[in-house]
Amino acid sequence: MSASMGENNNEDIGFAKITEVAKYLNISKAMVNKMLHKGQIPYTKFGKVYRIPWAWLKQAAKPPAIEQ
Repeated sequence: MSASMGENNNEDIGFAKITEVAKYLNISKAMVNKMLHKGQIPYTKFGKVYRIPWAWLKQAAKPPAIEQ
């Protein structure tokens, strides 16, 4: 088994926790929660916890393309 298979690298697929989103976007957890409840961030709710798709998060963090 390679070293990468044993690691828990969930930044390629799956869902991020609120703390991971805050760190990734460099904003507070309170701001992430506010954006969740305003509908600005898509999420899936598992029981009482919110999870944000990594695919959306990576797309949202990309700088906008410059049109020429």
